[in-house]
Amino acid sequence: MDWDCAYDVRAAIKDAELILSNWSARAKRFRAQLPDAQFGLDYGAHPREKYDFLPCSAAPAAAVIFIHGGYWRSLDRSVFTHLMAGFLDHDVDVFMPSYPLTPEVRIEQIVDSIGRALEAIAARTKQPIYLVGHSAGGHLAMRMICDTAPLSRDTQARIVRATSVSGLHDLRPLLKTKMNEGFRLTMAEAEQQSPALAQNLVKDVQIWVGTNEVPSFFQQSTTLNEAWDSARINTEPDADHFTILEPLADAQSRLVRSILDR
Repeated sequence: MDWDCAYDVRAAIKDAELILSNWSARAKRFRAQLPDAQFGLDYGAHPREKYDFLPCSAAPAAAVIFIHGGYWRSLDRSVFTHLMAGFLDHDVDVFMPSYPLTPEVRIEQIVDSIGRALEAIAARTKQPIYLVGHSAGGHLAMRMICDTAPLSRDTQARIVRATSVSGLHDLRPLLKTKMNEGFRLTMAEAEQQSPALAQNLVKDVQIWVGTNEVPSFFQQSTTLNEAWDSARINTEPDADHFTILEPLADAQSRLVRSILDR
Protein backbone atom coordinates (compact mmCIF):
# COMPACT_ATOMS: atom_id res chain seq x y z
CA MET A 1 0.00 0.00 0.00
CA ASP A 2 1.08 3.57 -0.71
CA TRP A 3 0.53 4.90 2.81
CA ASP A 4 1.20 8.52 1.84
CA CYS A 5 -1.49 8.37 -0.81
CA ALA A 6 -3.88 6.52 1.49
CA TYR A 7 -3.75 9.25 4.15
CA ASP A 8 -3.48 12.32 1.88
CA VAL A 9 -7.04 13.54 2.29
CA ARG A 10 -6.68 16.86 0.51
CA ALA A 11 -5.20 15.20 -2.57
CA ALA A 12 -7.97 12.61 -2.61
CA ILE A 13 -10.88 15.05 -2.46
CA LYS A 14 -11.61 17.32 -5.38
CA ASP A 15 -11.69 21.03 -4.52
CA ALA A 16 -10.53 20.42 -0.94
CA GLU A 17 -8.54 23.65 -0.87
CA LEU A 18 -11.47 25.59 -2.35
CA ILE A 19 -13.80 24.14 0.29
CA LEU A 20 -11.50 25.28 3.09
CA SER A 21 -11.08 28.72 1.53
CA ASN A 22 -14.85 29.12 1.24
CA TRP A 23 -15.29 27.98 4.83
CA SER A 24 -12.84 30.63 6.02
CA ALA A 25 -14.80 33.35 4.23
CA ARG A 26 -18.16 32.09 5.48
CA ALA A 27 -16.82 31.75 9.00
CA LYS A 28 -15.57 35.36 8.96
CA ARG A 29 -18.99 36.62 7.88
CA PHE A 30 -20.71 34.51 10.54
CA ARG A 31 -18.46 35.81 13.31
CA ALA A 32 -19.50 39.35 12.38
CA GLN A 33 -23.10 38.36 13.17
CA LEU A 34 -22.25 37.27 16.73
CA PRO A 35 -22.01 40.47 18.82
CA ASP A 36 -21.95 38.59 22.12
CA ALA A 37 -19.23 36.12 21.14
CA GLN A 38 -15.85 36.24 22.83
CA PHE A 39 -12.85 35.39 20.69
CA GLY A 40 -9.30 34.45 21.59
CA LEU A 41 -9.74 33.59 25.25
CA ASP A 42 -6.57 32.19 26.81
CA TYR A 43 -6.42 28.70 28.30
CA GLY A 44 -2.63 28.32 28.30
CA ALA A 45 0.66 30.10 27.70
CA HIS A 46 1.20 29.14 24.03
CA PRO A 47 -0.06 31.72 21.48
CA ARG A 48 -2.38 29.10 19.98
CA GLU A 49 -3.80 27.99 23.33
CA LYS A 50 -6.95 30.05 22.92
CA TYR A 51 -10.64 29.36 22.51
CA ASP A 52 -13.73 31.14 21.21
CA PHE A 53 -16.99 31.30 23.14
CA LEU A 54 -20.19 31.51 21.08
CA PRO A 55 -23.15 31.98 23.44
CA CYS A 56 -26.63 31.04 22.32
CA SER A 57 -29.40 33.64 22.52
CA ALA A 58 -31.34 31.91 25.33
CA ALA A 59 -30.49 30.17 28.59
CA PRO A 60 -28.12 27.39 27.47
CA ALA A 61 -29.26 23.81 27.82
CA ALA A 62 -25.80 22.40 27.19
CA ALA A 63 -22.30 23.24 26.00
CA VAL A 64 -20.70 21.90 22.83
CA ILE A 65 -16.92 21.87 22.58
CA PHE A 66 -15.83 21.55 18.94
CA ILE A 67 -12.22 20.55 18.20
CA HIS A 68 -11.02 21.32 14.68
CA GLY A 69 -8.92 19.09 12.47
CA GLY A 70 -5.99 19.71 10.14
CA TYR A 71 -3.75 16.68 10.83
CA TRP A 72 -2.42 18.36 14.00
CA ARG A 73 -0.34 20.57 11.67
CA SER A 74 -2.67 23.16 10.10
CA LEU A 75 -5.93 25.15 10.40
CA ASP A 76 -7.48 26.69 13.49
CA ARG A 77 -10.87 27.28 15.05
CA SER A 78 -11.62 30.34 12.87
CA VAL A 79 -12.17 28.19 9.75
CA PHE A 80 -15.20 26.42 11.26
CA THR A 81 -17.23 29.10 13.08
CA HIS A 82 -20.15 29.19 10.64
CA LEU A 83 -20.68 25.45 11.02
CA MET A 84 -21.66 25.97 14.65
CA ALA A 85 -24.98 27.62 13.68
CA GLY A 86 -26.93 24.40 14.09
CA PHE A 87 -25.88 24.05 17.72
CA LEU A 88 -26.63 27.68 18.55
CA ASP A 89 -30.15 27.29 17.13
CA HIS A 90 -30.71 24.52 19.70
CA ASP A 91 -29.93 26.92 22.57
CA VAL A 92 -26.52 25.39 23.14
CA ASP A 93 -23.38 27.38 23.94
CA VAL A 94 -20.38 26.57 21.75
CA PHE A 95 -16.71 26.59 22.68
CA MET A 96 -13.99 26.21 20.01
CA PRO A 97 -10.35 25.74 21.07
CA SER A 98 -7.26 25.92 18.90
CA TYR A 99 -4.00 24.24 19.90
CA PRO A 100 -0.26 24.23 19.10
CA LEU A 101 0.70 22.38 15.95
CA THR A 102 3.32 19.91 14.81
CA PRO A 103 6.22 19.98 14.12
CA GLU A 104 6.66 22.64 16.83
CA VAL A 105 5.15 20.25 19.37
CA ARG A 106 4.45 16.53 19.45
CA ILE A 107 0.97 15.03 19.31
CA GLU A 108 1.10 14.09 22.99
CA GLN A 109 1.66 17.77 23.81
CA ILE A 110 -1.37 18.70 21.70
CA VAL A 111 -3.40 16.20 23.71
CA ASP A 112 -2.21 17.92 26.88
CA SER A 113 -3.21 21.32 25.43
CA ILE A 114 -6.73 20.12 24.70
CA GLY A 115 -6.92 18.77 28.23
CA ARG A 116 -6.10 22.28 29.51
CA ALA A 117 -8.71 23.75 27.18
CA LEU A 118 -11.42 21.43 28.48
CA GLU A 119 -10.54 22.18 32.09
CA ALA A 120 -10.75 25.93 31.41
CA ILE A 121 -14.07 25.60 29.61
CA ALA A 122 -15.51 23.29 32.26
CA ALA A 123 -14.64 25.89 34.89
CA ARG A 124 -16.55 28.51 32.91
CA THR A 125 -19.78 26.60 32.25
CA LYS A 126 -21.92 24.44 34.49
CA GLN A 127 -23.82 22.88 31.60
CA PRO A 128 -23.52 19.25 30.40
CA ILE A 129 -20.71 18.95 27.86
CA TYR A 130 -21.06 17.48 24.37
CA LEU A 131 -17.64 16.92 22.86
CA VAL A 132 -17.26 16.94 19.06
CA GLY A 133 -14.12 16.64 16.94
CA HIS A 134 -13.39 16.40 13.23
CA SER A 135 -10.48 14.50 11.66
CA ALA A 136 -7.45 15.08 13.93
CA GLY A 137 -9.96 16.84 16.19
CA GLY A 138 -11.87 13.57 16.30
CA HIS A 139 -8.73 11.93 17.61
CA LEU A 140 -8.35 14.64 20.25
CA ALA A 141 -11.99 14.38 21.30
CA MET A 142 -11.73 10.62 21.73
CA ARG A 143 -8.47 10.98 23.67
CA MET A 144 -10.31 13.13 26.20
CA ILE A 145 -12.61 10.24 27.12
CA CYS A 146 -9.87 7.62 27.54
CA ASP A 147 -8.62 6.40 30.88
CA THR A 148 -5.25 8.04 30.09
CA ALA A 149 -6.72 11.46 29.26
CA PRO A 150 -5.06 14.54 30.84
CA LEU A 151 -8.36 15.50 32.49
CA SER A 152 -9.63 15.52 36.03
CA ARG A 153 -12.22 12.83 36.62
CA ASP A 154 -14.75 15.55 37.57
CA THR A 155 -14.38 17.22 34.17
CA GLN A 156 -14.41 13.93 32.30
CA ALA A 157 -17.61 12.91 34.12
CA ARG A 158 -19.35 16.00 32.76
CA ILE A 159 -18.93 14.82 29.16
CA VAL A 160 -22.31 13.24 28.46
CA ARG A 161 -21.56 12.37 24.82
CA ALA A 162 -18.48 12.41 22.60
CA THR A 163 -18.66 12.42 18.81
CA SER A 164 -15.87 11.79 16.32
CA VAL A 165 -16.54 12.94 12.74
CA SER A 166 -14.14 11.40 10.20
CA GLY A 167 -11.66 10.94 13.01
CA LEU A 168 -8.26 9.30 13.40
CA HIS A 169 -8.34 6.65 16.10
CA ASP A 170 -5.34 4.38 15.49
CA LEU A 171 -2.14 6.33 14.85
CA ARG A 172 0.08 3.37 14.04
CA PRO A 173 -0.45 3.55 10.24
CA LEU A 174 0.87 7.13 10.27
CA LEU A 175 4.31 5.78 11.16
CA LYS A 176 4.50 4.61 7.55
CA THR A 177 3.82 8.05 6.05
CA LYS A 178 6.16 10.93 5.25
CA MET A 179 3.99 13.06 7.52
CA ASN A 180 5.64 11.34 10.44
CA GLU A 181 8.75 13.39 9.78
CA GLY A 182 6.77 16.22 11.35
CA PHE A 183 4.78 14.14 13.84
CA ARG A 184 7.92 12.30 15.09
CA LEU A 185 5.75 9.50 16.41
CA THR A 186 7.45 6.42 17.80
CA MET A 187 5.57 3.15 17.96
CA ALA A 188 5.22 3.56 21.73
CA GLU A 189 3.75 7.06 21.29
CA ALA A 190 1.42 5.95 18.50
CA GLU A 191 0.07 3.19 20.70
CA GLN A 192 -0.26 5.45 23.75
CA GLN A 193 -2.07 8.17 21.79
CA SER A 194 -4.46 5.86 19.89
CA PRO A 195 -7.99 5.91 21.34
CA ALA A 196 -8.76 2.56 19.72
CA LEU A 197 -6.09 0.98 21.92
CA ALA A 198 -7.29 2.61 25.15
CA GLN A 199 -10.13 2.13 27.59
CA ASN A 200 -13.11 4.42 27.10
CA LEU A 201 -14.59 6.02 30.22
CA VAL A 202 -17.53 7.84 28.57
CA LYS A 203 -20.18 5.38 27.54
CA ASP A 204 -22.08 7.48 24.99
CA VAL A 205 -19.87 7.64 21.90
CA GLN A 206 -20.86 8.41 18.33
CA ILE A 207 -18.78 7.95 15.21
CA TRP A 208 -19.76 9.65 11.96
CA VAL A 209 -18.20 8.96 8.57
CA GLY A 210 -19.29 9.79 5.03
CA THR A 211 -19.99 7.10 2.46
CA ASN A 212 -17.55 8.93 0.14
CA GLU A 213 -14.80 9.12 2.77
CA VAL A 214 -11.33 8.01 1.69
CA PRO A 215 -10.91 4.30 2.54
CA SER A 216 -8.20 4.81 5.17
CA PHE A 217 -10.39 7.17 7.19
CA PHE A 218 -13.43 4.96 6.78
CA GLN A 219 -11.33 2.15 8.23
CA GLN A 220 -10.28 4.41 11.09
CA SER A 221 -13.95 4.82 12.01
CA THR A 222 -14.72 1.12 11.84
CA THR A 223 -11.61 0.39 13.92
CA LEU A 224 -12.89 2.50 16.81
CA ASN A 225 -16.38 1.09 16.46
CA GLU A 226 -14.99 -2.43 16.79
CA ALA A 227 -12.70 -1.49 19.69
CA TRP A 228 -15.30 0.26 21.87
CA ASP A 229 -18.51 -1.60 22.66
CA SER A 230 -20.24 1.65 23.58
CA ALA A 231 -19.53 3.33 20.24
CA ARG A 232 -22.22 3.70 17.59
CA ILE A 233 -21.21 4.29 13.99
CA ASN A 234 -23.32 6.37 11.59
CA THR A 235 -22.81 7.04 7.91
CA GLU A 236 -23.71 10.22 6.05
CA PRO A 237 -24.74 9.44 2.44
CA ASP A 238 -22.64 10.99 -0.32
CA ALA A 239 -20.45 12.91 2.15
CA ASP A 240 -16.67 13.05 2.04
CA HIS A 241 -14.07 14.11 4.60
CA PHE A 242 -15.08 17.77 4.38
CA THR A 243 -18.69 17.89 3.19
CA ILE A 244 -19.73 15.71 6.12
CA LEU A 245 -19.41 18.83 8.30
CA GLU A 246 -21.83 20.96 6.28
CA PRO A 247 -24.94 19.60 8.10
CA LEU A 248 -23.61 21.06 11.36
CA ALA A 249 -24.89 24.45 10.20
CA ASP A 250 -28.45 23.09 10.02
CA ALA A 251 -30.19 22.66 13.37
CA GLN A 252 -32.58 20.09 11.90
CA SER A 253 -29.91 17.92 10.25
CA ARG A 254 -29.57 14.31 11.26
CA LEU A 255 -26.00 15.00 12.36
CA VAL A 256 -26.83 17.86 14.74
CA ARG A 257 -29.91 16.19 16.19
CA SER A 258 -27.97 12.98 16.76
CA ILE A 259 -25.05 14.74 18.45
CA LEU A 260 -27.42 16.54 20.81
CA ASP A 261 -29.92 13.68 21.10
CA ARG A 262 -32.77 15.98 20.02
